[in-house]
This record gives sequence, structure tokens and C-alpha cells, in this order.
Amino acid sequence: MQDDFELDSGRRNSEYEKSDSSSEDEVAVSHEQDHIRKILNDVFSILKIETIIDTRNSDILCSQVNQACELLQIMRDNLLNDKKKNTELLEEDKSLSLTLTEKNELINGLKKLYHVSNKQEQIRLLTIAPTGWGRQKLQKFFDSSERQARRSLEIRASKGVLGSSEDLRGNKLLDKAVAESVIKFYEEDWISRISTNKSDVLLIKKQPVPKRFMLLTMGEAFEQFKINFPQHVIGRSKFFDLKPRHVQPTRFHDTCCCVYHENFDLLLKVKSKLFFSQNH
Repeated sequence: MQDDFELDSGRRNSEYEKSDSSSEDEVAVSHEQDHIRKILNDVFSILKIETIIDTRNSDILCSQVNQACELLQIMRDNLLNDKKKNTELLEEDKSLSLTLTEKNELINGLKKLYHVSNKQEQIRLLTIAPTGWGRQKLQKFFDSSERQARRSLEIRASKGVLGSSEDLRGNKLLDKAVAESVIKFYEEDWISRISTNKSDVLLIKKQPVPKRFMLLTMGEAFEQFKINFPQHVIGRSKFFDLKPRHVQPTRFHDTCCCVYHENFDLLLKVKSKLFFSQNH
């Protein structure tokens, strides 16, 4: 019983200690927030901006801070403009004349551009980030993959800002316009025809697409494409790879399908007859 009592007492003391520690942390945080609020209100008062009343409305607080930063920038610009021999400084840093709101718009525009770009271009855009940023900060800010962030740091170190990533396989990326021309070419009526069987379809992205059967061999189609589109440069294997899944290539039988060639025993009998007839 005494042991149970001591155990219970120990648990209560531990809980009280945790509660006291938590209360102390809350008091420290509250004190720090009050101190920050006082500093901001002093700045706002000097700049004739409405002081902070309620910190729960984060949008209003952010707007007040942005307004203060923009007013400070305007005051700085006026001070520099009133002095002589500062034109060179202003020319070197055009961003001095941008407001905080304008800078935020530029940053948001850059992030949108990143998300609509292809994988290679995304890596290239990541090289624009500040030189002090590491891989993890790049990943978090742009919501990029670890591989992209790591690759962008390598490119910036070797080729500088906006350096291009090389394809390690030694192949250049195919132009999008060329790829689209090849796909449309496969679907031309003189290259392939739609199946007459209405049930002859493929499900592509959950949509039924009727099969098409090529009227030319793959090699013939490739040669015709080069004649019709001399401005597009593409290799044979890439041309074959771009064939849509619903376009079926022509298949010719290169072997005889007669009764003798289909039956191995009959084939041996024919071979034997030919052998004996040639020797006698």
C-alpha cells in the first residue's frame, strides 16, 4: 500500500512539474509577444499607421507591416535622391525602387512559372534562388523534389544561374512540335484506317478510342514522314516510339502457312522425297 501511495505521489509531482514548466513557457511566449507588439506599435505610431489591437487577424497585421516597409523604402529613396553622386548606386540596384508588395508579386509569379514548366526547365529555374539556400530550403520554398533541388545546385556551381541541364544519355530532348506532328501523321487517313469493327477499341485514359490499322509498314511511314516534313529532324527509333497505342502496325506473314509447312511430319516427308529424287 505504501509503495502504491509513493508511486501515486511521484506521478502527481511529475504532472505538477510538467504543468509548471508549461505555464512558464506560456508566460515567456506571452511576454515576448507583448514586447514585439510594443516595438511594432512604436514604429507604426511614428509612421502614422494604425497600431496593433488584435493579433488574431493575421491579414490585417501583415498588411500593416507591409505598409510600414513600403513607407520606409519611400523615405530611403527620398533621402538618396536628395543627395548627390548617388545615381550610380540607384542604377546598380533597380530593386530598391520596388515596393514590398511588388516584390511579393514577382516571387509568386516565379513560383507559378516553376509549377507550369517541364521538369528540365524547373531545374533551371531553381538556380535563380539565393546562393545561400541549400537543398532543403529549395525543396520547401518551391515544393520541388530532392533530385531537382540537388541537380540545380550542381548546375549553378558549374554553369551559373539559369544554366542548362545536359541529358546524361547524350540525347537532346525532342521538340514538342515535332512530336505532335508525328502523332498526327500516324492518324492521317492515308497512313492508317479506322477499324470497321465498332467493338475494336482501346481504353486510353478511361476513354474508348477506336483502333486504327496502318496501311504502310513502319519503315515506309518513316520515309514518307521525312519527305512530307523535311523541316523536322527525328530518328527512326524515336519515330517508332511515338506511334499512338491505338494505331496498330501492319504485319506481313514472312513464312508459308500451307498444310506441309504447318505440319512438321509432312514437311520431313517432302524433304525426304526431294532428297531421294535429287540423288536418283
